[in-house]
Amino acid sequence: YDVTDKLSLSAEVRRQKDDVYEGSNNYTGYGVTPKGFDPTEVRNAGGEFTSTMPRFIADFKPNEDTTIYVSYAEGTLPGLFNPSLIGLSDSQLAEVASQTGGADIQVDEEVAENWELGLKRSFLDGRGFISAAYYTTDLTNVHIPSVASYTDVDEEGASIQVATGNITGQGGTADLSGLEIEGTVLLNENLTLGFTYALNDSELGSTFFSPDAADLLGDGTLAVGNEFSRYPKTSGSVSLDFNKDVAAGEFFARADVI
Repeated sequence: YDVTDKLSLSAEVRRQKDDVYEGSNNYTGYGVTPKGFDPTEVRNAGGEFTSTMPRFIADFKPNEDTTIYVSYAEGTLPGLFNPSLIGLSDSQLAEVASQTGGADIQVDEEVAENWELGLKRSFLDGRGFISAAYYTTDLTNVHIPSVASYTDVDEEGASIQVATGNITGQGGTADLSGLEIEGTVLLNENLTLGFTYALNDSELGSTFFSPDAADLLGDGTLAVGNEFSRYPKTSGSVSLDFNKDVAAGEFFARADVI
C-alpha cells in the first residue's frame, strides 16, 4: 500500500505444514557384545507441525537513489521427534534429561522473531551500491542436539549403559543481533570492487542447556550468557573482479580476501 509517493507498506503471511516421520533402530549398548544396532527393534514416531508466519515491511524512499526500510518477520524451524526415547521408563527418561536438558519424544518448532532496519543506496551515478542492515532476533525453543545414554539390564540381569543415539533437546532461548554491510563499486569498464563486513553477536539465554558443558565441566547451564559456537563475531571480505570481452568470448578473473 502506497501511503505517499515515498512511503510504502507491505504485509504478507505464510502458512506452513510439515509432516515429519522418523525411525530409530535400538542400539545394543556399550556393554553388549557384539556392539551395534539391533534391526529387530525399530521405534517410529511422526506427526504434523503447522505454523503461520507474518512479515511486515515499511519502505521510505527520500530520493531515487536511497531506500530506508524497517521490517518485522517471524520464522520457524520445523519440529521433529526422538523415536529412540519411545518405551523408556520414567527413571530412564530422567537419566537422559539430566544429560540433555530434556527428554521429549516430540520436539516442537523453533521460533525466530526478527526486526531489521536497513539502508540501500546507489552512488557515483549508479556505478556504486551499498546496503547496511541492523537486525535483532529472539530465538525461542532452540533445538539442542546431543547424545545420551540410560541404564538398562542385560539378559543376565546386569546393569548396562545403552546409548540412545542422537537426541534433540528443546526449550533453549537466545538473542541475536548484528550489523551487516555490503557494497560494490564499478572502478572502470573492466574492474569491479566488492566488499562485505558483518558484526554478529549472540547470547545464550537462561534456559539454554549445553550437553558439551555438562560432559566437560559437569554443569550444562555454564553456557548461559556465552555465544553460539562456530559463528565469528566479526567477518568481512574484499573482492576484485576483472571482466573483458575478447575475440573468443569473455575473459574474467577474480581475487578474494576473506
